[in-house]
Amino acid sequence: LYYGLSCMILGIRQLIVGSNTIYYFFKDFSWYWGIKIAHLTFYLTIILFSRYILYFYKEKKNYIYKSYQIIFMVLSIILFFVSIKTLNDITSISIYLLPVVLLDIVYMIFKNRKSSHGRIFLILFVIFSLFIINDVLYFLGLINTSYLSSLGFLFFFLGQANLLSSLFSKAFMKVETLSSTLQISYQELELTKERATQAYLDLEASQKQLVQSDKMITLGTMVAGVAHEINTPLGAIKANSENISEQMKSLVESLNPEKKDISLSELQMVIRILELSGNTGTTLSSKEQRTLRKKIVSELETKGIQ
Repeated sequence: LYYGLSCMILGIRQLIVGSNTIYYFFKDFSWYWGIKIAHLTFYLTIILFSRYILYFYKEKKNYIYKSYQIIFMVLSIILFFVSIKTLNDITSISIYLLPVVLLDIVYMIFKNRKSSHGRIFLILFVIFSLFIINDVLYFLGLINTSYLSSLGFLFFFLGQANLLSSLFSKAFMKVETLSSTLQISYQELELTKERATQAYLDLEASQKQLVQSDKMITLGTMVAGVAHEINTPLGAIKANSENISEQMKSLVESLNPEKKDISLSELQMVIRILELSGNTGTTLSSKEQRTLRKKIVSELETKGIQ
């Protein structure tokens, strides 16, 4: 932007100062305003071009630059309110200030000479500065040449155009490379996202399977416990039933050794006797049990029951 504005301002200046073309096409154009516009374009060119150098090299803290920028801005404003004689005095001040501007710009360029375009920039500007110094010395009457700044501007700005086009070309190539890299990274990111999604689904399925397995393990443990709790009394009942069956068979054989079988009524009577013998309501000692057993046997024998 600053480069383009500098070129435009210089083009306007050449129409007024260099070739007087504006007076050829506009014969009624005021010579007074022509002088002021010539001075204004001179100040604006210095302001814009120094800003171009500043931003080109990304300089941040340059107090000399800020000082002469303010001076030339003030001169650009007050030239509209002064006479031609005062304007010439102001121009003398700006001419003496110009070497400071050139040295500051050379310093910024020299400071960044190690960059990829720094040396080319420095060479172009040194040549351009020689043309400007020639004009200053010619203006002061120290040398007898002519104004050559137009040729210096042409040479320098053509070199700048070539330099900027090269930088833009490299920038676009870098953008294309970065775009390709970004596209590849985006594709890899999408692939990673798909893998992460699939891994998440697999993990979720594994978690569900683990939860189901945990439930089955818990259920199996509970069923095993319940089965154990059921089997324990069942086993006891079965064992007791078998024992009772054997004891009943032994009892029947001992009651009537000659009979292998016993009728239902006889069995009921035996069970009733056993029930009555167990319903004493008290806990008997061994001696009492023997005494009671003898008494029952005696009663049964009295009644003719073997």
